[in-house]
Amino acid sequence: MKIFALVASREAESNTLEVVQEIRDCFVAYGQQIEMNIFTPNDYVLDFSSKPRDAFIYGTKISEESKTDDYSFLKKKMEESDLFIFATPTYYSNVSSDMKLFIDRYCHLAHLFYFAGKPFISVVTSDGAGHTQVSSYLKVFGDGLGLVRIGETFKIKNSIRSGDDVSEVVKRAIHYYKNPRDLKPSANMEMGFLHWKKQIQKQPPYFSEYEHWEKHGMFSCTSLQDYFLKLGEMNE
Repeated sequence: MKIFALVASREAESNTLEVVQEIRDCFVAYGQQIEMNIFTPNDYVLDFSSKPRDAFIYGTKISEESKTDDYSFLKKKMEESDLFIFATPTYYSNVSSDMKLFIDRYCHLAHLFYFAGKPFISVVTSDGAGHTQVSSYLKVFGDGLGLVRIGETFKIKNSIRSGDDVSEVVKRAIHYYKNPRDLKPSANMEMGFLHWKKQIQKQPPYFSEYEHWEKHGMFSCTSLQDYFLKLGEMNE
């Protein structure tokens, strides 16, 4: 199993990183062979986009033209992964600035359900407040990417761990890795799929979003679940 973990904390002794490492150790304890890439902002460079709208029109081409940062490198790592982990500390009821930059750079993929049919885990740490809002925000991002959240875990300072138990989340991840057809999109994801299908059908055919939906047969799918099944058949 290949795992992509984005830990949006620069701290050397990060509580957020500690939780993600605990998840990694749990996979190992269950005897799983994993290739886990854990990235913190100290490991990569992402530039701010001066024209964020262009990525929605011209797609990844506009982002990949720049050789000054690691956009393409991180995207390739995500494309190769079976499981995603998005982890962030809470800053004033919001994600860290590094997580926000990551979301800003890859949010154009969220109209495409680009990683459809793959599971993800959210990890949020906090000094005591705002963590539920942050976790909900990560889910919205994951929903758009086509990632199904199979667990959310929190680590609150001077408090008992809350949310889903790490060992239970890892068990779910193992199950869905072995039984990918069991992974179902949520109702919100289905609503999002129908919304974007309607909107993107109105776009000029040369828009990258239209091209992506057409190329991958998404317009012919009646639901996101239908698209999940289509992808599953292609990967068998």
